[in-house]
Amino acid sequence: SRRMRVFALGAAGLAALVHVYIFVLESLRWEHPSTRAAFGTTAETAAVTKPLAFNQGFYNLFLAIVVVCQLLPFYLA
Repeated sequence: SRRMRVFALGAAGLAALVHVYIFVLESLRWEHPSTRAAFGTTAETAAVTKPLAFNQGFYNLFLAIVVVCQLLPFYLA
């Protein structure tokens, strides 16, 4: 079952990376044209919703941190 454990740890690590990527999009690059295109928002909507996206981005960052903290014992053991 080592193969399954490696797969599960890899999937969890990938999920953490996705959450960090979403944090970058929502909290750091929210008003950038490519990010607005990805989320389908206008410049005006992005300006109005920036505080909401900032908050949502940090939520995703905290999810990534929790996943990494859960993975650390497996990698340090």
